Amino acid sequence: MPSTARPRRSQDEVERAKRGILEAALDLFNVQTYDQVSMRKVAARAGYSPAAIYNYYRNKDALYLDVLQTGFQILLDTFRAAIDLERPAESMREMVRLLYAFSLRHPAYYDLMFTLPVPKYLDYVGTELEQVALNEKVIAETNLHLAEEVIRAGVEKGVFSPAAGAPLAALAVLAAAHGVISLHRSKVLVELGLEGEATYSAVMEQVLTRLLGL
Repeated sequence: MPSTARPRRSQDEVERAKRGILEAALDLFNVQTYDQVSMRKVAARAGYSPAAIYNYYRNKDALYLDVLQTGFQILLDTFRAAIDLERPAESMREMVRLLYAFSLRHPAYYDLMFTLPVPKYLDYVGTELEQVALNEKVIAETNLHLAEEVIRAGVEKGVFSPAAGAPLAALAVLAAAHGVISLHRSKVLVELGLEGEATYSAVMEQVLTRLLGL
């Protein structure tokens, strides 16, 4: 009698399936509130049965954390490829430019990572997903720590003279960048008759000059 057991999927097939589920979830998290998104909705958008999606993710929170970690990993890989601690001023300007580019290239990830009111690590403390959430938090914070490393390198080389320490200076640069990106994404800059990239570059050069003493 022939076997009726399903053949096991290859690792490539599993990864393709997970990518499709991640993309479907990312889309939904950007058009619905976190509470409105369900595994059933994600499954339907990804083309799976409600039961099949649980072969890849135990629940919505596990799926969400994987989406979030994926976004921060993309940004981290981008930053790491561009940073040269021997050239801190150029590296800081490049990180600022790349953050803007990331917001254009991956707007759904950007909003989920930096704008939307979604769960954070502290919401998972004491739950079965605390370690998973911690892994995501570490990757997210590494992006900020890279900026801190660049600032410290600049101080050591006499290129930067920040009024605050590296952690606060890095956070201030991120806050300023996010502020201008948000004005661009909400079309406020358009209403003011300002071009997004040129305005962002001009504002951030002022920020870097004043915060880091470039």
